[in-house]
Amino acid sequence: MAVDVLQTSFKLSLHYLSHRIVLAPMTRMRASSTGTPNASAAEYYSERSTPGGLLISEGIVIDPRGRGFPNTPGLWNEEQVKAWKSITEAVKQKGGIFFAQIW
Repeated sequence: MAVDVLQTSFKLSLHYLSHRIVLAPMTRMRASSTGTPNASAAEYYSERSTPGGLLISEGIVIDPRGRGFPNTPGLWNEEQVKAWKSITEAVKQKGGIFFAQIW
């Protein structure tokens, strides 16, 4: 019987992934005009979480001057940090591992 390599576990640094299928980063534009991710972002990432699965966020802008598209999420103020905490918590509750793609 052949082993499905995509379904085998994998150690990634300090993380143990239960499979090798990764949610690739895609710009979703689920943020306010000020760059704060909205509640639908937590739902979006949570719905795609699996135990031991890796998700990579959409591009997260670290300075308002770096925004290339409208409604892209940021990570340069406390309001944005708080919003990202609820998103990462939603992923963790499903057993997922979440990495940020920094723009």
